[in-house]
Amino acid sequence: MKILVINYRFFISGGPERYMFNLIELLESKGHEVIPFSVKHEKNKSSCYSDFFLSSVGTGKEIYASEYRRGVIKYFFKIISRYFYSFEAKKKLNALINKKHPDIIYILNYKALISPSIIDVAKKFNIPVVHRLSDFGKICANNVLYDYNKNEICEKCITGTKLNGIVNKCVNQSFANSMMRVFANYAEKLINVNKKVDAFVITSQFSLRKFKEGSMPIDKMHHIPTFFPENKLIISNEVSNKHALYFGRVDYDKGVHVAIEAFKNINSDLYIIGKASDNSYLNYLKELICSNNLENIHLLGEKTFDELCKYLSTCMFVVVPSLWYDNLPNSVLEAYAYHKPVIASATGSLKMMVENKKTGLLFRRNDPADLRSKVLELLVDEIATKELGNNAYKKLLNEYGSDQHYNKLINLFESLLKN
Repeated sequence: MKILVINYRFFISGGPERYMFNLIELLESKGHEVIPFSVKHEKNKSSCYSDFFLSSVGTGKEIYASEYRRGVIKYFFKIISRYFYSFEAKKKLNALINKKHPDIIYILNYKALISPSIIDVAKKFNIPVVHRLSDFGKICANNVLYDYNKNEICEKCITGTKLNGIVNKCVNQSFANSMMRVFANYAEKLINVNKKVDAFVITSQFSLRKFKEGSMPIDKMHHIPTFFPENKLIISNEVSNKHALYFGRVDYDKGVHVAIEAFKNINSDLYIIGKASDNSYLNYLKELICSNNLENIHLLGEKTFDELCKYLSTCMFVVVPSLWYDNLPNSVLEAYAYHKPVIASATGSLKMMVENKKTGLLFRRNDPADLRSKVLELLVDEIATKELGNNAYKKLLNEYGSDQHYNKLINLFESLLKN
């Protein structure tokens, strides 16, 4: 089968891209031909199809929206086209399809950097389109169902009008950015994007429920959890010292400050790995650490996956203190692959991924004191902690294996091709 995979990044910047490269490797190992379509960027991995990639929106160095804002005037018209309808994307994808004649198109992320015009190209060639939803961008202006102004979960765009995203300045706390994101969602509705997509892949039952509440077409929804490749599994659980690890986005909705607060007066180190999309939040964390003389907290910044694995292999457990409805984060699966239990917020899909007192511990969301008690619980009982880690590894094998994911995804593809 020839499978055209579309994503707005062709380098690892987070969980969705790690999934993409793992999936490409898995599909190719099963004999399928994978054709990538993306946007040019200086960090992109090498591809023989890069000539078909779209030009970058900015300089080709930006990753997060805050970085694009610096050149918003210079790149204004290109930004507008990528939000609403890009003829460049349409032309480039048309050329790629004419050359490779794919059987099916699997879309990961396209918003703001590619545009929904690609779906019209697929329909022109009568190619089935499957769209994997890894965030809540279809039903929420800022993608995460979280109000950064009030720092709380927000479902106003589900229970009320999408215009709440503009009124509350939900995107980067900017009226203009929020208006563009909301109007782009309305434009997608106007050109029937959801009707043109043949199937949606949803990674968790929790997210499936939220999309249903947000009036997404439930008959097109297919629950297919992500996976962790078996060739990257770790056989044993070796802990060299009693430290904890957080890795992922370093942003407010990820609750990194909650973890820092929890580690006050704890005789154990917390290592924090990841890139901040907002420097003001990063500065806030540095000030929090400095003002409280927290020498046991280490902000390490961005690391390669190989570098991250060194910390994963030696930590005692992983902390996932998310404030938003975290949507099946890869960090939990990667922790499980290293036989590490996870202490996670009892919110969103995390309540399903982390089985309390079996594969880790759950704590009350946004409650540093409760998190601290759970950290101490694992630190004082190494034998029980190791047992939780072994259970976590078994859960990964049973529920998030490559074969389970591959069979469900290919069955979906084949059913669409038959129809």
